[in-house]
Amino acid sequence: MITCTGSIALDTTRTREQTIERALGGAAAFFSYSASFFSPTRLVAVVGDDFPQAHWNLLKGKGIDLKGVERRGKTFFIDWNYSADGRERTTNCIELNCLADFKPSVPEEWRDSEIVYLGTIPPSQQLKMLDQMRAPKLALMDTIEYYIENDLSNLKKTIAAVDAVLVNDGEARKYSRQTELRKAAEAILDQGPRMVLIKKGS
Repeated sequence: MITCTGSIALDTTRTREQTIERALGGAAAFFSYSASFFSPTRLVAVVGDDFPQAHWNLLKGKGIDLKGVERRGKTFFIDWNYSADGRERTTNCIELNCLADFKPSVPEEWRDSEIVYLGTIPPSQQLKMLDQMRAPKLALMDTIEYYIENDLSNLKKTIAAVDAVLVNDGEARKYSRQTELRKAAEAILDQGPRMVLIKKGS
């Protein structure tokens, strides 16, 4: 059984060829959808009253348990540009909206989950989620450059508390201040996790 938290977003994605506006996005949406192919998956997150019912139905239709998803305010929104090769990403706008004051609340019957995924949300919220779990066999987290730049102190606490960290190569370099990826991974491992997974590109 997997319990995950993270962002559910409305994404505007711009490439040289095309712009897609207000598509379903967010780490928790993508992770839970993918995980549902392999394991029962439970989702703790927040969306706004403006979140399209079609997106909700897509997640529910995969059998994802949405009992832990709150609805209020406006949905987290991101506008990005991607480079022609897809490896570089520039953030044009981030509106945290309902995510800004989200406090993950894990239903009591979910707290024994063996696997916990802490998707991209403010690090303090990731810690709050992890603190509610009893004894997961694997706790892994993801983050983005925004939190490295704006919430580094809490991010370090979260990294020290998990088993595995998932970042891309740019984030690994920025967080560790190491240009060589092997050294970047070693610097992150020195802070507590057992594993670091570094993706190439965004």
